[in-house]
Amino acid sequence: MLQAQFITIALLAPSGVADPDRAIAEAAQHQRDFGEPAAKQALARYGFFPFAYGRFSDRREAAERGLTHCAAIHGDAAWFCARLSARIVDRSPVHLRVEALPGFRLMAAHYVEADGRVRRLLPDAEAIFDLPSAPTSVAIGVTVKGSEGPETGLYIPLRSEHFVPDPCQEGEQLDALTEAINAARADLGAGALEAVDAPSAYERARGAELAQRFGHSQLGLSRFLSRHQIRLRHAAEVVAEDASLTAICRGWMLSPSHRAALLDGRRNQIAYVQRGDRISALLWYRP
Repeated sequence: MLQAQFITIALLAPSGVADPDRAIAEAAQHQRDFGEPAAKQALARYGFFPFAYGRFSDRREAAERGLTHCAAIHGDAAWFCARLSARIVDRSPVHLRVEALPGFRLMAAHYVEADGRVRRLLPDAEAIFDLPSAPTSVAIGVTVKGSEGPETGLYIPLRSEHFVPDPCQEGEQLDALTEAINAARADLGAGALEAVDAPSAYERARGAELAQRFGHSQLGLSRFLSRHQIRLRHAAEVVAEDASLTAICRGWMLSPSHRAALLDGRRNQIAYVQRGDRISALLWYRP
């Protein structure tokens, strides 16, 4: 799951209790007094590094976008909201220990190198991820799974002097989005994705879901495909919501877990379903 604003702050040691409501309330006050960077710093002090957050005039709109926690910005008639699904409870220069919030479970982490390659990490029995030692590691994203499927629960930049390669060009056509993804794949030696029509059952059912709410299917992708008798090899799905396809492209390329799904050389097909500003991309392998 993905919205259009992303965290860009340094990694801080967490402090305070594991209370997302307290963290979001403090962030809202910092948003009012000092602006958005201070709000993000406030969340980080509690160990929260959400991939999706923002300022909203309507709390209902934030909920529709999948943001789980909100607090009023006093004196501003607005809300500061974030999707809080996991937090860092301990960190050192070589590891992160991560705690999933109720309703979520840890799956994996992905980190991006300066050349654009994505590597996968698995947590140990203590929910510890070993941080990559390479000085060219740019960012790490921790993937959690909730009722709406896998998502980036934490996004942490690792090296301020390096940036995730950005193949995205200004352009609001799906062809431009596919071309950007394929440019990143080519840099890694992966074959191009072929943009095709979505399976009719996927188009119909996912389109209906996206028209009602943003996010992955609440069934999860495997169960969704099985229910609709769609058989695909190495299937994956990424979703986003933004009026700009360029912003969606950059969001997908910035997120380590989304980038991993899109650049996986085992997949060679991509199909999009759009409903307004909401989009899902289904990827799979066709022999």
